[in-house]
Amino acid sequence: MTIDKIDWNKLKTYAAAARRSFEELCYQLVRLERGPNARIVRVDGSGGDGGVEFYETSTSGDELGWQAKFFWPDVRLTPGRKKQIKESLQKACIEHPRLVTWTLITPSNLTATEQAWFDTELRDATHNKAPVVAKGRVISLAHMPESEIVARLAAPAAAGLRTLFFGD
Repeated sequence: MTIDKIDWNKLKTYAAAARRSFEELCYQLVRLERGPNARIVRVDGSGGDGGVEFYETSTSGDELGWQAKFFWPDVRLTPGRKKQIKESLQKACIEHPRLVTWTLITPSNLTATEQAWFDTELRDATHNKAPVVAKGRVISLAHMPESEIVARLAAPAAAGLRTLFFGD
C-alpha cells in the first residue's frame, strides 16, 4: 500500500472526539513499533494527562513520554498552540521525574519557522532555563510529524490500524 498523505477528515472518531482518536492512533502505532513486551502506560486524559498521552518505562526506570496534539484542520503552531505544547512539556517534567525523552506528535510536518521554535525555545524549556527541570537533568525532545505517521501506517503490520482508524 502506498500512502503519500493522510486525509485526517477520514479519521474515525473515538470516544466521540477526533482528538481522542488521534491520541489512540498514536498510542497504537508506538505500541506496534515497541513490541508486545514494552511497558507502555496509556494515560486517561479526562482529568489531565500530566503532559503525556502515554509513556514507556525502561528496565532502568527511565521514562519515554509521548504527547499528541491534534491541531486540525488548521495545523499551524499558533502562539496559543505553542503555549499549550510548552505547558504540556513542563507538566511532563514535573509529573514524570524519570522522563528522559519527550516526543511531540502532530498531524502535520513543521514549517522551517516552527522547527526553529521547537529546536530553540521549546528545548530551552528543558535545559535548566525553566524551574521545572532539576539542575543537570536533560530531556531529549523529538517530533513525530505526519510524514513519520505516514511511514508507520504504510507498513504491512499497520494494515489493521489503517482499517480501524480510517476505514480503508
